[in-house]
Amino acid sequence: MKFCRDNHLIPHMFNIESLHEILRATVPPITQNEYQYFEEFKLLKIYEESSSKNYRYIPSPSEPEMLFHEFVFVLGRIAHTTISITDSDDPSITEKIQILLVEKLKFRKVDPE
Repeated sequence: MKFCRDNHLIPHMFNIESLHEILRATVPPITQNEYQYFEEFKLLKIYEESSSKNYRYIPSPSEPEMLFHEFVFVLGRIAHTTISITDSDDPSITEKIQILLVEKLKFRKVDPE
């Protein structure tokens, strides 16, 4: 969430509710605590609380953990659901991910040499 807010993805490209749904679809709850985390919309509550500059987030043990490959998959889902390309009839996910990473997140493009 902080990554999305710091890079102006939230609220400019999508809202916190959309991120909640993307995370739930990518990292489905396994334990009762994780299920409760999503059912109680704790991510939204954290988002609202974290609007102050002095807010310091402390992870909860009931919060679902995200592995690096899941994080990459979340970025792919964000690209797929939020990036629209009007110049192409059927834009590929590769094009959408490239737009998200290079144009929106300002990652530098590396030439494959």
